[in-house]
Amino acid sequence: AIIVLIIAYRKPILGLITIIPVLISMIWILGTMYFIGYDLNILTITVTSLIIGIGIDYSIHTTERFKIVADKTGDITAAVCETVSKTGGALLIAALTTTLGFIVLIFAPIPPQVQFGVITAITITYSFITSVLLLPLILAKWAKWRKDRFGFIISPTPPEPDYLKEVDSYERKK
Repeated sequence: AIIVLIIAYRKPILGLITIIPVLISMIWILGTMYFIGYDLNILTITVTSLIIGIGIDYSIHTTERFKIVADKTGDITAAVCETVSKTGGALLIAALTTTLGFIVLIFAPIPPQVQFGVITAITITYSFITSVLLLPLILAKWAKWRKDRFGFIISPTPPEPDYLKEVDSYERKK
């Protein structure tokens, strides 16, 4: 995932920043499993792959929105605010529905399935929190560094076509 992100973003630092929420979520969930007394078994160990799969999606959505707004406006604060308010809302709905889907497993008759449901629900919550609250702050620090060093955040000229205008016009049509 790291190599693909680095190639896709064409900026190694941005690819590495995008993976940070996934790594933090992984550490948090393994710590949570330890504290609540869940052992690693065949079902709970698959949570790490779910963290990568779901967490990276949340991170990519957040990073892409930040890039678009920061490149369009050049304003880091506006980019963070719009990323959290617009993309954060969509990710919240996605995280809630996915969490509720897995939390149903608490009614399963097999204890490892119950553990899997609980751990996965917590994992999705952690991925959401790190992607929507932590990642924009890290991106803001990176953007400030780039702006101070190069004079621009993403590219020296605004992107063509105007992606943000397309996104906003689509949202107004709804």
